[in-house]
Amino acid sequence: MKIKFLELMKCPYCGFDFNISKIYREANEEILEGIIACECNEYPILDGILFLKINPLKKYLIKCLKEGQLNRALEHAVFNIGERACEFSAFFNSKGLFGSALGKAISIFIENQSMNDYKNNFSSNKTFTNLMGNNEYNIYLKNRFSTESLWSIYPFISILKENSDRILDLSCGMGHSSFILSTYVRPQQLVCADYHFRQLYINKRYFAKDATFICLDANCQLPFKNGIFSSLLMLDAFHYILERSSLAQEMDRVISSKGLLLLLHIHNSLNHNVGSGWALPPCGWLNLFQNMYVRMFPEWTVVEDYIYRDKLELTREYSIADLDSSNALAVIGLKNKSLLNDYNNVWQNYLKYKTNMIINPLYAIEHKMDEFVLQRRTASESFSNEFPLKESYLPKECTINRDIAKVIDGRAIYAKAPEFTERNIHYLDDLMRKFVILNVPQGYL
Repeated sequence: MKIKFLELMKCPYCGFDFNISKIYREANEEILEGIIACECNEYPILDGILFLKINPLKKYLIKCLKEGQLNRALEHAVFNIGERACEFSAFFNSKGLFGSALGKAISIFIENQSMNDYKNNFSSNKTFTNLMGNNEYNIYLKNRFSTESLWSIYPFISILKENSDRILDLSCGMGHSSFILSTYVRPQQLVCADYHFRQLYINKRYFAKDATFICLDANCQLPFKNGIFSSLLMLDAFHYILERSSLAQEMDRVISSKGLLLLLHIHNSLNHNVGSGWALPPCGWLNLFQNMYVRMFPEWTVVEDYIYRDKLELTREYSIADLDSSNALAVIGLKNKSLLNDYNNVWQNYLKYKTNMIINPLYAIEHKMDEFVLQRRTASESFSNEFPLKESYLPKECTINRDIAKVIDGRAIYAKAPEFTERNIHYLDDLMRKFVILNVPQGYL
């Protein structure tokens, strides 16, 4: 947590500024382990990530830091069920002698499990895909770069670049959207916030290492002063917030007078969605925003305009029937209507960065002479059903020519763009347009 950024924050519970109570480890004006405080409480910083939730885990993390057990605090924060386990332990500890004994037993369990979890998953140099398991959710995460819900960000890169002073990636998850922002938009400062500490820790490790990370509850007030963000992105998350009306007001508050709000892959309650959350119909989502100019689009039209027609039309009007029939929606909120334009050649923002190219994990690779023949596999039946556009857009079979094949080791392409001829650059661009070749973070695969 950058010390300077604390000046732009306030406590989401009492509204007062933060002050630094103790720094245990720091580097380059960043607090790596420490404690900050306000008028109502104190909060831990672990591995540079600020923990801004009030619960039994927070108390335990503070206790560990004050006792000098920095590694134990981090292990507990990263432990996947640590928060719930600490709540159980605190509950039983308040229930007499028997409860206290049970609470102590749970505490010992937490100690052992969190240590083993961290040792098995994070103390080694595992890649992101190796870190993920093989249940349906993890299959989705490993292949998220091949989903139309994530593709919905790409056409908006142009407008995000016009508002890139400071960007908030709210409910950022493990970091796929954070990687896109940090790689293609390159804001002066990227702030990543999520409810789950573990996801932020993974995000920082693999996807957006230089961002500012805050663990918070988006159902509460946002811990930022007024108007500090030039853009706010929320992808596939708004429908999981119960206090949507309050959050809409908070998002309006923290965006600058010329700012941009981008809400992508919002579930529509009129249609089926996997994990629908607390979805609303299109008119319900629009009604949440009263103080900015808001436009809504069917997600499928935004993505298809991008992949097939290389454009983003922000001036296009959609009928109520168009919006009601779309299972997912995209919303753009503006305080300055002059930003509402149409954009052409929007693929160029994606294609210009070829920093860490790999062959899409969905493809099986077969060597034939000096070329590679790729066959698209099915990650899982539910993954295929949830993302039908991906099924029709990604080619079932394609060939990698020998000029590209000779610099491929496994799935990684070990050559930089300047090393290719102009012809092969166009060839790579075509494969990237089809998402056969992906640009991913270091350590992803």
